[in-house]
Amino acid sequence: MVLMRKKIIFSFVFSLVCLSSAGAQTITSIRIVGTHKIEKAVIYKNLTSKKGEVYTSSSVRRDIKKLYELGYFENISVYKKDVSQGVELSYVIEEKPIIKDILTHGFHEIDKEDIEALISLKKYSFLNISDVKRVQEAILNLYTEKGFTLSDVRYEISQKDKNNQIEVHFYISEVAKVAIKKITFVGNHALSSEELKSKMFTKEKDIWYWITDSGVFKEEIFQRDVSQGLVYYYLMNGYVDIKISEPQITLSHMALFNSYTSRGRKASFWKSRFF
Repeated sequence: MVLMRKKIIFSFVFSLVCLSSAGAQTITSIRIVGTHKIEKAVIYKNLTSKKGEVYTSSSVRRDIKKLYELGYFENISVYKKDVSQGVELSYVIEEKPIIKDILTHGFHEIDKEDIEALISLKKYSFLNISDVKRVQEAILNLYTEKGFTLSDVRYEISQKDKNNQIEVHFYISEVAKVAIKKITFVGNHALSSEELKSKMFTKEKDIWYWITDSGVFKEEIFQRDVSQGLVYYYLMNGYVDIKISEPQITLSHMALFNSYTSRGRKASFWKSRFF
C-alpha cells in the first residue's frame, strides 16, 4: 500500500546573538510563506505572536500547535532572525494536498452506488489520511455484511501534481461468498446438535444457497448466535453453567465447540431466573 506519510516538523532557526541585559526582544515583522489555498489572513488571525509584542519561544510553539489544529497544513517551519530593532519571524507553511478525484476499482458484486454512498471524502478538500482509512474500513465492512468475508480493500494516494493535487484510489479485491458447509457441536450432551442448529440464524448451505443467501457466512450474525442465541437457549432450558468456547473456523469447515463443566448444572425450579 502506498501511503502518504504526514511529516510534522517543528523547525526553529535561532541566530546565536547574546541578548542584552534588558532581555526582551520585540517582534518587528511576521512573514507567511508558502500558502496557496488558505489565505494569509487566516494564519495571522490564529497566531499568538504579534508584531510589536515581545518575542517568546513558548508563543511560537503555541502558534505551531494552533496552526496544525486547523487541519490544513502538512508541515510548518518557523525561522527567527535577529535584527537591530528586535526579531523577524518567518512562518513557512506547506499545505496538505487537495483531493482532485476519488476513484474505486475492482467492484462487481456490489453496486457502485452502495459503495459511493460510503465515501465521505470530498473533492477539492484537504487530504486527511484518517478519513481515507475510515472509508476503507466502511467499504470492507459492507463486503463482510454481504457475505464476502474474504474480500479485501486497500487504498493508494497518487503523487502530488504541480497544483498540489492528488487522487485517492480504492482497490477492491473481491472473493466469492463464504458458504457454510457444516456446523459441528462438540461437548453438547443435553441438547442435540440439530436442536441447537435450529436456534441459530446461521445455517448450513442448502440447495437455495445461490438465491436466498441461506448458508452464507456472516460474521456479525454468527457471533450473535454464539454469544447470545445459544447461551440464552441453554439458560431457558435450565442450564446455568453453560460455556461456549471460541469457535474454530476454517475455509472448508466451521465447528462450534461447546464446553462446560460436566454436563452443566440444571436448575429445577428457577428456569427463568438469570444470573
